[in-house]
Amino acid sequence: MEENIFIFKKLKVYQKSLDLSITIIKLLKPIPYEYQSIRSQLIRAIISISLNIAEGNGRNSSKEKIYFYRIAKGSAFESILLFEIFYQLNIINKDKRKEFRGEIKEITKMISGLIKYHK
Repeated sequence: MEENIFIFKKLKVYQKSLDLSITIIKLLKPIPYEYQSIRSQLIRAIISISLNIAEGNGRNSSKEKIYFYRIAKGSAFESILLFEIFYQLNIINKDKRKEFRGEIKEITKMISGLIKYHK
């Protein structure tokens, strides 16, 4: 029964964004105290991606689904800026930055695909 209700769990974009959330939380765990608020904001933005995909999937109309998928996409873009701040502060290296940007790029493309599908 649960699998029929929570279809979003089968979406690759949901799984990918959830995995990225866990990776980022682990990566930024040992961050200096003075950057904790930025860390917290980045984690909220990253988690917001999968949360809004799940919430959109639970909505009945395509219009409602698209609304939440767009919020998820916005959260992905927000996370890019926040991750860039950590790069500029030399908290993460160039390779991690490139890897993160690639993951977010792929996730946003997948979200765009969801939006197009529901239009």
